[in-house]
Amino acid sequence: MIATLLYKNLAHKKNDNSYIQSADEFENLAVQILDKFYQTSRRQCTKALIRQIPAYGNVTWLELAVAAEAKQFIAQKAVQDVLNNIWFVRNFSFENNSQLIFNIGLVILIKECTFRQFFCLQSCFGIVVFFIMIMN
Repeated sequence: MIATLLYKNLAHKKNDNSYIQSADEFENLAVQILDKFYQTSRRQCTKALIRQIPAYGNVTWLELAVAAEAKQFIAQKAVQDVLNNIWFVRNFSFENNSQLIFNIGLVILIKECTFRQFFCLQSCFGIVVFFIMIMN
């Protein structure tokens, strides 16, 4: 997904469609890997999609897919299961409350946000969930 995002950004900056072809190839590889992972272990795969990656600034696979507008990746069963679980807040364990509201916010913001706006809003959602948890 990182390569997909990088190549799509290069295509936009340099106005060169050859980068789009490379981005599509990387997205197809990511889809194949995701599919194999999902076939092997559905639960581990869905958890991996929202696991933060410390080496890349705590970004998740799902965030990268949204930022890259990787529609094929997002359309996969594993991602759809995660989005359904987030939407219905069921059968899903989140590491902390800010992660919960962040992922719910992800579903709502998936079409509205650009990559930079997305990370700016993360802290706002964390504050909101903190107050929600206090009120309950």
